[in-house]
Amino acid sequence: MREFTERFEHRQLAAIELPRPDWLEQAGRASLAVRRALANAAARIRSYHQLEKPSAYQLSEAGIRLRCRVTPLERVGLYVPGGTACLASTVLMTAIPAKVAGVGSIIMTTPGPSPETLAAALEAGVDRVFLVGGAQAIAALAYGTETVPRVDKIAGPGNAYVTAAKRLVYGDVGIDMIAGPTEVVIAADASAKPSWWQRICSRRPSTTCCRFHPGGRGARGGRGRGGGSGPSVGDTPAARDREQGR
Repeated sequence: MREFTERFEHRQLAAIELPRPDWLEQAGRASLAVRRALANAAARIRSYHQLEKPSAYQLSEAGIRLRCRVTPLERVGLYVPGGTACLASTVLMTAIPAKVAGVGSIIMTTPGPSPETLAAALEAGVDRVFLVGGAQAIAALAYGTETVPRVDKIAGPGNAYVTAAKRLVYGDVGIDMIAGPTEVVIAADASAKPSWWQRICSRRPSTTCCRFHPGGRGARGGRGRGGGSGPSVGDTPAARDREQGR
């Protein structure tokens, strides 16, 4: 992992696992407002997934006993992006369902932890954090190394290399899904703050983002960071034809 991290990410790993004291210290740098928001979001996610938790059951009839047994996985691995997007939401929405399900150990890999993602990991009940990313992190989770334990399932988004790696290891380890590029459509009127939807559109270079509103002006669409300047839903030839009654 050290070799591949230096070759592909051009950074050297001083340590592969983040020590717990450093984890606590860095997570403490997140603002109080952020930590409160994480706690609130975690409580809501937890309450939702508690409702969908499957239960074991048994049926006996005519001397035949049928039983459904629900057994949590022993260990799961979470991939949390740490380059262009440091998503604390990813930590909450992958770790909390695993915790509710009763998974024994939850480990997280990320190439660049932020105070927010580390605070989210504490809130969600993550057990260990490893400072590796990319395809090499997926391989480590799938097969294990001297430092990173093998997991039963991998969850979490990543770039094209992470997605390709998940596709390759599927079958040797469980995965959540093969995700494609993000496509977002935002409906907003003139009162919406541009910073809100611009932040959504700028998360990843491959994101396709389109915004529209009933007035047909000010809408923008595009690809990549910042949303671009492509055609908008409210300002296309078809839309102009409709406005003019054609």
